[in-house]
Amino acid sequence: MAVLAVAAGYFYSTGPGKLSVWKELLDELDLRGDEYVLDIGCGRGAVLISAARRLPRGRATGADIWRLRDQTGNSRAAAERNAMVEGVSERVEFAAADARDLPFPPGSFDVVLSNLTFSNIHSSEERARAVREAVKGPSPGRADARRR
Repeated sequence: MAVLAVAAGYFYSTGPGKLSVWKELLDELDLRGDEYVLDIGCGRGAVLISAARRLPRGRATGADIWRLRDQTGNSRAAAERNAMVEGVSERVEFAAADARDLPFPPGSFDVVLSNLTFSNIHSSEERARAVREAVKGPSPGRADARRR
């Protein structure tokens, strides 16, 4: 019985539960729809796709190194396929990139998201490096400049 409870909890927290929490978080951002969003460690694209649905005039970029040991079925092809199935592929792009060394210039994104990526980086120095990369992404003036 305990194994069944653990399995049910795992299923909920990695599927519907995770998506429910991300829906709330993305709703709280009150996106206008023209933002540029980066999802660091996008995996198969669940959070990225949720963000892209809110961006009819914007773009969502998923960056990942797509290691199978981090997530079952983790691949760029799976993420691309999921974006296509969900009808957001025209608003989504993917970049093979390590969270510690992102290939984007500062200020490229209005919003930067990440789900469980930093927990896969074991060294505290390397996690700090990844956080520095993440915070170089958003630029408060970028969205305002596009609005004018």
